[in-house]
Formats: sequence, C-alpha cells, structure tokens
Amino acid sequence: MQQSKDTNSFDVKIDYSLNPNNSLTVRYSYQEPKITVPPVFGIYGGPGNGAFAGTGTSRAQAPGISYTHIFSPSLISEARFGVSRIFNNVNQTDYGTTTARDLGIGGANIDNWSSGMSSISIAGFDSPLVGYSASEPWRRSQTTFEFTNTWTKTLGNHTFKWGTDLNRARKDLLQFQTFDPRGKLVYAAGQTSTVGAANSSSNAFASFLLDVPNQIGRDLYVQFPTVRQSYFFFFGQDKWQISRKLTVDLGLRFEDWLAATSHYDGQFVNYDPSNNTLLVGSVGNIPKNLGINGSTHFAPRAGLAYRINEKTVVRSGFGVSYLFRDTSQYNFPSNQVSELNAPNAYQPAGSIVTGFPAPILLAIPSNGIITNAPTSLTYGVTPKDLVHGAVQGWNLAVQRELPFSFTLDAAYVGNHGVNNPVVLQLNRGQILGGGAAGQLLNQAFGRKASTTSYIGVSTNYHSLQTKLNRRFSNGFLLTTSYTYSKSIDYCSDRFCTPFNQFYFKQNRARSDFDRTHAYVQSFLYELPFGKGKNWVNSGIGAWLAGGWQINGIFTAQTGGPLDLQYSNSSLNTPFVNNRPNVNGNVKVFGVVKSGATWFDTGAFSAPPSSTFGNTGRNILTGPGLKNFDFSLFRKFTITERMALELRGESTNLSNTPHFNNPGNTFGSSTFGLVTGAMNDSRNLQLGAKMTF
Repeated sequence: MQQSKDTNSFDVKIDYSLNPNNSLTVRYSYQEPKITVPPVFGIYGGPGNGAFAGTGTSRAQAPGISYTHIFSPSLISEARFGVSRIFNNVNQTDYGTTTARDLGIGGANIDNWSSGMSSISIAGFDSPLVGYSASEPWRRSQTTFEFTNTWTKTLGNHTFKWGTDLNRARKDLLQFQTFDPRGKLVYAAGQTSTVGAANSSSNAFASFLLDVPNQIGRDLYVQFPTVRQSYFFFFGQDKWQISRKLTVDLGLRFEDWLAATSHYDGQFVNYDPSNNTLLVGSVGNIPKNLGINGSTHFAPRAGLAYRINEKTVVRSGFGVSYLFRDTSQYNFPSNQVSELNAPNAYQPAGSIVTGFPAPILLAIPSNGIITNAPTSLTYGVTPKDLVHGAVQGWNLAVQRELPFSFTLDAAYVGNHGVNNPVVLQLNRGQILGGGAAGQLLNQAFGRKASTTSYIGVSTNYHSLQTKLNRRFSNGFLLTTSYTYSKSIDYCSDRFCTPFNQFYFKQNRARSDFDRTHAYVQSFLYELPFGKGKNWVNSGIGAWLAGGWQINGIFTAQTGGPLDLQYSNSSLNTPFVNNRPNVNGNVKVFGVVKSGATWFDTGAFSAPPSSTFGNTGRNILTGPGLKNFDFSLFRKFTITERMALELRGESTNLSNTPHFNNPGNTFGSSTFGLVTGAMNDSRNLQLGAKMTF
C-alpha cells in the first residue's frame, strides 16, 4: 500500500435577475479529499509518520443564497444566508478489528471505538513502537450558519453602510490524546532494576520482554463532545468625501458573544479550586454554560486618505478587533480514563495478560456538584468573568507614483494586544526549592496535579513596511517588499502556556515568530518574442521564441528567536521551568559545520540549586533563511479559444539548506549545535494546463 490522496470537488452557481431591481444568487460548493497513509508494520501500526496511519476523509460543503434589492439609485440592500460544514472522519488502518484482543491483551477491544491494536511504548525507542497515534480515530464536524444584511445609502458626499452579521456555530470533536482509545502499555527501565543498588543495570526493552509495564492506561468513550455558540455583530459606517483630496471613514461595530454551551447535558465541567469540587453543566442548578458571563463590546474604526497631489497619497487607520472567544470546558467526568501505575520504580503496574481494567464510569450526583474531586487528575478552570482578548491596530502610510509604472509605499504598522488569554498554572510551586509542599492546592486538598486557568496579557507589534512595485505593463511585473519589525508577547500560540510560571512578567520578550528583517522580491516577465511582441513576431522564429514566461520569488529573512532552557530538576518547584545563567555578552559565531556551535556555549552555566538562571527569553537569534523559487511557462495557442500551457516549476532552485535552530537545552549534548534542517530541499515538477 502506498500513500495516496484523491479529491473530488465541484462548484455550482446560479444568478437570476428577477427584474431590474431584484436579483438572486444561489451557490453550492463541495470538496472531499481522501488521504490514505499506510502503517510501517502493517496492521500493527508503527512509529512512522508520527504513528498516524489509516484513512481520513474530509468533506466540505458550503451552500448559500443572496438577495439584492435596489430601492433607489441611492439605497441598496443585500441579504445573505450561508452554511459552511466540514466533516472529518479518520480511522486507523485496523479500525473495526480485534487485533489487540487476538494477541492476548486483556480487556482490549471492548467496543468499536476501542477496536484495533493497543499502543506499546518502550523507553529509548520510538513511541509508540507498535500501535497508532493516540489521536486516532477521530470524528470532527463543524457547521456554521451565518446571516448578514447590509444596507448602503448615498447621501450627498456621504456613503452610509449599516447592517448585521448573525452567527451560530456547532462544533463536534470526538478525539482522545491522554493514553489511547485502544489502550497503552508503557515500559521503563526501573522494573528491571535492582532494588537499592546504585547505577544498577536496567533495560526498558528487558521490561517489555518480561512483561512488567510501569503504566497502563486507556481513554474511555463517555459521550460525544459538542460545543454550541452564538455571536451577533451589528455595524455602521460612514465614508465621508470631505473634498476631492480628503476622504474619512468612520465606523462602529457592536459585538455580543454568548457563552458556549454543549448539545448534551453534563458535558461542560468546570473545576472550582477554592473547594476542590467539579461543577457539571446542566445538572442540578449548574447552568449549561457553567455560569460564564457573555461578552459585549464596541469596536470603533477610523481611517483617512489625503491626496497631497496627483502622485502622492497619505493613508492612516485605526481599529479594534476582538479575538474569537471559546468558553467551552471539559474535565472529568466528561473526560475519563482508566489508569494503572506501578506502585514504585521496581514493581509492575500489571501485565499484557491482565491488560486494561473494565471501565467504571462515575455517576454524576443529582445536584451536579462532585465533591472531593479526584486529586490525581488534571483540571482546567474557566473563570466566570473570562476576559475577551482584543487587538488595537493602526497604520500610517505614504504612497508615491514614480516614473516607468513604479509605485513606492512606506508605512508604519503597529498593534497592541489587550487581555490576550494565556494559560496560568494555578498549582505551581510557590516556594523555590519547596517541592510539592509549596503547592497551594496540595496544602489545601493534597492535590499535586496540573490545574490551569487563563489570564489576560498584553502584546505589541511595530514595523516599518516598504514596497516598491511595478504594475503589469509590457509583459513585466515586479514587486519588492522589505519589513523591519519587532513583536513582543508572553508566548506565541493561541491559548499558549508561558514558560516561567513563577515570575510571570519575565516571559515578556520577543515573539517566537519574530523576524527583524524580511525581504521579498518577485517578478513575472513575458519574454518580448513572438506574435504581438516587439521582436521576432512572425514566421517560424515567432513560433519557437514566442509564448515564454519566467517567474521568480526570492526571500531573505533573519532567523527566529532562540529560547535557551535548563532542566528544572534542581529548582524543585512543581510546574516551574528554569533557564541557565549567562555570564556577560554572548558571542554568536553564526557558523553551521560539524563540531561548531552557533553561539559561545561557554558563556552559560548552571544556576545554583533552587535558584533561577538569569537568561531571558529569546535572547539569541538562530539561522536566517534565503530561498529562490523559479518557474518557466510556455503557452501554445491551438485555436482562438483553446490554449496549452506547459509549466516547469522549482522550489528552492539553488537547493540552499534552511537550517533549524540549534539545540537550546543547556547541559544536553546538542546545546548550541545545529543538527537539522527544514525538509524543503529543491523540488522540480513539470505540468500541463489546457484552457478552453
């Protein structure tokens, strides 16, 4: 079996003019790619492709209807209703089989969802060594209903727009990632160690051969997780043509975000860290949305354009945009696992023969409040007054028309994030070197496991953006852009977890995606030969030399930030990470070759026990990138309406290696060494395109 991808798609659109003042459009789009990835070890799975092996189908459908009515030449209304639905269904290769049970793994394959081969992980080997990714199988669907109604009124030198945008989202995702729906057996070295012997010989593979796992676990299917959410937007805008030179745009948007609910009762579960209880939504007096407040906002917009003269324009704008707000919260017992752990480092958690314990699902009390919540499980906390993140953006730009069809743009672009949510670890150690005794929830309830919530932080982005473009003329187009920028945040992914949970403000530094300099040069050139061109425009020479087009994109940018880290074992503060000490300025060699380090690793040292290192976040910069993509096209005119285009395309034409960042963990053997590159070596492809 080979990896394959097959896609079926089509689009249908019907425009119908009822009369000069009324028109109707109906559309429908459909796409369904099907991807099959074979496993390394046949039906038994294996570690290849991240242990993802099987067949996945993703069906996307988008029907819609729009209606436009012209009341008068100065008043128009447009109404649209559309549905967007995506259904993604993935099964591992052996889905529906009893592979694990047939091999003698006890308690395996109890239903269709847990069918197939269990995962076996052995320390020092790929994980899993056999079996499939814990994410498989999964069922994902997302359906969004949207209705918009926009009105446009022209009155003198004003153009008014107002309307509404109403949305209803339905999200369903059945997927587990803690252990494995089919179960997981983990083998470590400890079970073959000699009790009390220092540096005793031990081997994780020997633990597997002797069948003495140190952990056994399985994700349990309780109920199909669902999210239902509505959000309503209303807006008004005025484009005011004050004079021939000056245009001003003013707008205001009102947003109403309702808290999410679940389709089924008892799915949303919130943890209350003040009394160690779990609150189960829509059971007893617990609201279906867990009592989380909705969020309403006014978002202003402003912009202006001023024409200094016929060749120079100044533009500026400001606006506030609110980020998508997800208030869904899943915890035990909505999510449940069965888990067996070894009682100590030398004894097994069980065996393959005894396998997985039978599921025992927790009964939910009639009042929806689970007291004395299990202390060994991880919980998430959604505050009832969860802040809604926003981005304030602004720009000031000057555009100048130059000779020979060129234009020059220079702009200052910036934004400021307000209350952008990041993860806060509530059960972090509060005393450096204090171990579990410094955890507040351990002091109160004997709870040592992760307990997370959200906190709002600020971000900043400032940039100088320049463009020198030549619009398409005489077969030639040129675009040139250069950006000088800096981005600052606490961590760089959506709902990410800042590294330093003890001194939170020390996370504020360059963003992980920050690139100080970025230059992009692209061009398109139709060679000036052939019929209708300046040279060789007739005869056999025109046929041979005509119809050629070359295209290219050159990119050069500085490297990304390099975040240096150090083991937190000597810190002895749960859920608190550490960095090394840095001694003076760090010299960056910038050399990639065998045995050479990217920077002076001798400038770093281990901090004393129970103390933080003084290295900041993202203080160094990794390797930059230079890349050139090139293509060559040849067009053949067959008839007046039919043409053939042959295409030769190359990405990374020069086959320049694009190196990954060097090792960033102080004390590791790869610290400071560049040991890998992006998987984007030169790629050549040929194609043909027929137009008619």
